[in-house]
Amino acid sequence: MSALPVSATVHAVIERLGYSEANGLVWAEAFDALGSHRAALATAAARMQVVAAFGLRPSHHRPRFKPLVLIAQAEDDSAVLNLHRRVWSQGLVPYLIVVTPQSAWLCDGFGFSSDTREQRTRKRVAVDDLAGPSDTVFPKLHAHALRSRVTWRDYAVSETGVDEVLLKNLGSLSDVLTRGQAGLSKLPIQLAHTLIGRMIYIYMLVDRGILNEAWFEHQKQDRRAVVEPYHPWPVETFLALNAKLDGVFNGTIFPLTTDPAIIEAAHLTYLRDAIRLGRANSDGSLQLALFEIDLGSIRIETLSAVYELFLAKTNPKRKKADGAFYTPPFLADFILDAVEDRKLLTEHDRVLDPACGSGVFLVGAYRRKIENALVAERQSVLPAERLQMILTTGIFGAELEPQACHVAAFSLYLTLLDYLAEEEIMAFSLGKRGAAKKLFPPLVGTNLIADDFFAPSTRFSARFDIVVGNPPWGNALRSDAEWLKKAALRWKDKVENAQAAQVFVLETLDRAIAPTGIAAYLLPASSFGNDRAAPFRHAMTAYQIVSVTNLAPFRRELFKEAEQAAAILIMSNSVAEPDHLVRFDAPTAISQPVKRRTAAWTLVLDPGESVGIPQAELDTDTAWVRGINGRSVDRLIMNYVDGHIARQRFATLGSLTPELVVKLGAETRYSGVPMDHTLTTRGDARTDYMNFVGAGSALKLGDTEGIYPLAKAVQKGIKGQYRSLFLNDVVLVPRKQGPAALATRPVAFNTTLIGIGLKEPKADHGRTLLRAITLVLNSRWAQYYLTLHAPSAMMDRPRLSLGDLTSLPLPFRGPEDPRLERFFEQSQTDLDAACYDLLGITGEFRSAIEEFLDYRRLFANAKVPEEAFLDAEEAAHTTYVQTIRKRLIGVAGVGPECEFRDPVRNVTVVQTSLDPGVPSQSFDLEPALRSYDQNAGAAFEDSLFYWRDPDAARLVLVKPSEAHHWTIAQAFIDADRVAAGILAPHA
Repeated sequence: MSALPVSATVHAVIERLGYSEANGLVWAEAFDALGSHRAALATAAARMQVVAAFGLRPSHHRPRFKPLVLIAQAEDDSAVLNLHRRVWSQGLVPYLIVVTPQSAWLCDGFGFSSDTREQRTRKRVAVDDLAGPSDTVFPKLHAHALRSRVTWRDYAVSETGVDEVLLKNLGSLSDVLTRGQAGLSKLPIQLAHTLIGRMIYIYMLVDRGILNEAWFEHQKQDRRAVVEPYHPWPVETFLALNAKLDGVFNGTIFPLTTDPAIIEAAHLTYLRDAIRLGRANSDGSLQLALFEIDLGSIRIETLSAVYELFLAKTNPKRKKADGAFYTPPFLADFILDAVEDRKLLTEHDRVLDPACGSGVFLVGAYRRKIENALVAERQSVLPAERLQMILTTGIFGAELEPQACHVAAFSLYLTLLDYLAEEEIMAFSLGKRGAAKKLFPPLVGTNLIADDFFAPSTRFSARFDIVVGNPPWGNALRSDAEWLKKAALRWKDKVENAQAAQVFVLETLDRAIAPTGIAAYLLPASSFGNDRAAPFRHAMTAYQIVSVTNLAPFRRELFKEAEQAAAILIMSNSVAEPDHLVRFDAPTAISQPVKRRTAAWTLVLDPGESVGIPQAELDTDTAWVRGINGRSVDRLIMNYVDGHIARQRFATLGSLTPELVVKLGAETRYSGVPMDHTLTTRGDARTDYMNFVGAGSALKLGDTEGIYPLAKAVQKGIKGQYRSLFLNDVVLVPRKQGPAALATRPVAFNTTLIGIGLKEPKADHGRTLLRAITLVLNSRWAQYYLTLHAPSAMMDRPRLSLGDLTSLPLPFRGPEDPRLERFFEQSQTDLDAACYDLLGITGEFRSAIEEFLDYRRLFANAKVPEEAFLDAEEAAHTTYVQTIRKRLIGVAGVGPECEFRDPVRNVTVVQTSLDPGVPSQSFDLEPALRSYDQNAGAAFEDSLFYWRDPDAARLVLVKPSEAHHWTIAQAFIDADRVAAGILAPHA
């Protein structure tokens, strides 16, 4: 902890910023009681003179804490640079405030420059200015501001983040050693990476004070070569030092398996000087980036993740073939949080990552097991034997890449050090525990298997309570892992196109997870939205599905090297109860404390972004897609329509199959029609479908001879199975969801279009039915339904399948339904109203559909519309409140409401009387706002704060002012939460 008593100036700054223990301030002496980031914050207190932290403490979770600001104090301004360097190296928080007797400094937690003239990452306020108005002291860091989305609109994660700098410079070091630059002889890449790893290991121990002067003296090792710049570092001295480290700690950290005879003193001094002086450029020039990193402060999770990317240089082709991409630490934390929402990790739980990479999940799991024990027992450290036992009995992994496996072991060892008393560390390091006692237990070859998870040699002796990880996403049959290929063939009927991640899920559920154990996987989002993945989804329903989190909105911000959409699947190895609800989570980019379109540094989930669907319904793909793409109002609309279809009040397009044939078009080799006569939606071809779409939902005759209608000579070449479809009336539907058109003359089309034709082309009512279907397909009702039900529509780009199209509900039962005539009459004046009216969709349901098309659909393909960031207009407030009131009528009598905008808190407050006879304006709002201020959550983690007066029949809602939070869809979600609160027992 900081040796300085907390100054009056620090207290003044904290007070001016509105931080309190009630709304998210944690003093350093209370860091030990936190359920997350405990070790990192303890390090900040010990090494960075941090006296307090301010952050998010959501009330609906266990005591997790997401720090946003660290507050440190220093004796004078000259100490600020070094404290900033250490906080930046830790890579934990976006902001640091350093208070000195002269100044208050605001520092960028994710950006740093050692150049004291460079003020881009630091801003100073003189202590005399602290007596001015409160909004002059770091206004964006006020408690109200940090809990508001407005503050974060312009905040982008710095491109000089410690992970980026470390990765870039490790790569430069690798290039220097393997290419023989800077006057060095070339080294094999494996040896080069081993040397780099060994050097990082040595200097992390040096910076943590473990390899101190007393250690070198006791072990009779030459300290000058390690700590004195430009001092020669003989190879024999380096090897002797490593032998001593192996003897004291453990011999499996980056073992020198290659003949060390090719190592030269120049290699060692170059690496030493790069780390201590900054010499890391591949051209041999001097720069400071690597030197700026404080290795004693860097988080193990960051180091582990960066090393995984670094090691990809060893075999980048295999990495690409396997589809393996590293998991950023904040995402691993988010997944482990989801696991612990189900079950806290204990020291007795066995945890497996079957594709552990450099161990980011295993480090997180090990850390949680330790910290849960520390919090439960109110301790700050654990004895070495217990830490070793928790590690060796509870943490396991498999990894095909041996070097990554060693990085995982290295990361776990350094994590152990975070929770060990300094005296005990020194006792081991000085050999006081005896020569046979090693601080780091053997892991590689026992707990961590450097082999294919599917190989017989990796079969662990017992099943696991927790299986967690980010398995490779590539095609298993293209992998170098032979046993993975065999597993893919074994599961071929239940996976999509030999998808490796799905193979991992099925295999671990089948043979690795204990009864009632929990499995958590990061998977391609296509596993939940691709037609070909339906067998995989069906296989999942044999287990209890806990939650599915759609991360498609972050596809460009999650990973450094990939844009593929991701999803998180949480399972329990048990059979679901009949009433079990699967939680579908849909966090949005706008709900995160980060600037739009910038690298993510955290991930939070608003309860209003979740919906529960009975697992019993998930035996159909439709339910999966509604869970992924829809909100609660969409489910209500669909349940209403489904009910009418079940009672045969309406038909679906598919239920008319006795009348219709629905089929994809075909390429030339199947259809017999040359490509230059076949309609397509691909690009600006001469046969581009959009060139032929006319008014009135009809295909217009083309100016180009022989395309529409097909030339007689071309018609003769049509192959048998396509003659009926191409030569008769057909409705054409673009798979990428464009306007449908009725073709009444011969036309050919390829697989970018779906055709709907008649099984009996000469039927009297045939063209009438096809014309009605064409009109429906061009209505906003069809746009809504098909966008909602096309699995990829909200994840990537809309692409209709035959199943999507045939599930479309029609506002009539068939050609004999008298409503068909009514539909034609009404559609002449208002096509959309005709569909809504005949389907019985009215009121807020109709408004919700229009909102989906005009607003929510704009979020497809990971986009964020500009209007989402603007404050909601008065009309949106009115609609939102009216929707809430309608939804609550059956719960309580709702009286008039009043509303106002609070510019200080950046929120809008709505006060509603629960007694229709009492005007809401007569109440005092101060108790509600005081309760809001003391609530430790924020707009990101809960966009609805509601307060019920214990002494009066009134309700106060406090919401962020952005338009995104005032939609009709959000009103349905919020109304359900408010209703639950009203009906709950009131103390």
